Amino acid sequence: MGVVLVGGTDLLYRWILTASLRSMEFEVLEIGTDEEALRVVARGEPDLALIHVAFSTVDGVEVLRRLRRVSAMPVIAFSESSELADKIAALDAGADDYITIPFETEEVVARGRALFRRVVKRAPIRVGDLTIDVSRRQVAYAGERVWLTPIELNLLQVLIANHGNLLTHEDLFDTVWGSRPARGRERLRVTIHHLRQKLHDDVGDPKFILNEPGLGYRWIAGNERFQDE
Repeated sequence: MGVVLVGGTDLLYRWILTASLRSMEFEVLEIGTDEEALRVVARGEPDLALIHVAFSTVDGVEVLRRLRRVSAMPVIAFSESSELADKIAALDAGADDYITIPFETEEVVARGRALFRRVVKRAPIRVGDLTIDVSRRQVAYAGERVWLTPIELNLLQVLIANHGNLLTHEDLFDTVWGSRPARGRERLRVTIHHLRQKLHDDVGDPKFILNEPGLGYRWIAGNERFQDE
């Protein structure tokens, strides 16, 4: 475990966790907004996320759901609430563990290490001539490196992480761009078009990315799954 994302609106506990983790020589990404947290996770940077969940807001656990759509990394939720219903809501939304404020930082780190040990290291996906190394964020076709833009890489990673599942336009705006961009559907269509070209995916007979008109896209490359190295 090396890079830890600490996110949420609770400034005090973000500061406490960040200071303590850095004193233990962890690299910490302290982030205050859900959108920025999602962008960082989509880039594949953190090894662990510690997320403050505010149950006082209508969508208090929505960030957990959105994080889980783009990453399988360990996520620990922390909150002031000790209510069983709130703990269950956070775990059902995608948290791997739940800690009630106040807590001891050493316990958080220990739980994080335990979770990280259970994470399977993911091997590259190979589909015909295409090789996708999600952990290194590298793509090759017929042995030649394919250079993708950061947005294209993020889009590819999100599609693969949700293998077989339909991702709506709104899902992709939120997880890839972190917002609803102006002329969003046209922008998404153009990005998908460029990504397909680089992956040698035929829009008339798609092998990787299927468009469901008016709804969204899904990754359809057979039944490939991440395997242990």
